[in-house]
Amino acid sequence: MGTKKYAWDDFDRFTKNGSLVVYEIQQISNALAQYKSLYSHFQTELDLINIAPCFFIESFRALEYKVIVGTMRFYDNKNNSGSLSLKRILEKAKRKYPKNQKLQSYVDEKLCELQSLNTGDIRKLRNKYYAHLEELAFSENKCLPDFDTKEIEALLDKAEQILYELFDIVDVAFPPKMPFVDDLGKLFSKIQS
Repeated sequence: MGTKKYAWDDFDRFTKNGSLVVYEIQQISNALAQYKSLYSHFQTELDLINIAPCFFIESFRALEYKVIVGTMRFYDNKNNSGSLSLKRILEKAKRKYPKNQKLQSYVDEKLCELQSLNTGDIRKLRNKYYAHLEELAFSENKCLPDFDTKEIEALLDKAEQILYELFDIVDVAFPPKMPFVDDLGKLFSKIQS
C-alpha cells in the first residue's frame, strides 16, 4: 500500500468517512498516550501537579472521557445509529462493493468478530457513568469498573487494523499516521525552571 497516493479530493464519500474514522482512532490513541503520560506524572510530579490541581484533574478526566466514550463509539452495534461505527462502515463497504468476493468474505468475518467481541467493563463504564450517569454507578454497594488502558489500546489497534485491511482490499490508500508528541515533560521542565 505504500505506493498508493492519499488524495482527499479524489475520494468518494465512503472513503472519506473511513478516513475520518481512522483519524479519530489516531486522535483517541494520542489522547490515551497523553492520559498515560499525565497519570505517570501524577505519580512522580505531584508537587508540580499541585501548582494547578484543578486544571490537571480536569485535563485527566477529559482525556479519560474522550478515550472511553470515543473508543466505545467504534464498537456500537446499534443498527439505527447514524454514527460511523466499525459495524456500519463494514456494512457500507459490503453494499458499495457487492461483486468483490474477497471484501464480502472479509466483511462477514469481521462482523462476526465484532458481534462476539467482549468490551465488558469498558462498555459498562461508558454506559453507566460517562454516557448516562446512572444512579447505580454511584451506589454504595457497587464500584465502577477499573479503566484498563491495555484493553483500550487493544480495541483501538483492532479498529485501526480492520480499517487498514478494508482499505487494502478495496485498493485505497490508508490515511497517513498522525504525529504524536508527548510534550507534558517539557511543560513540567519549564515549570521547574
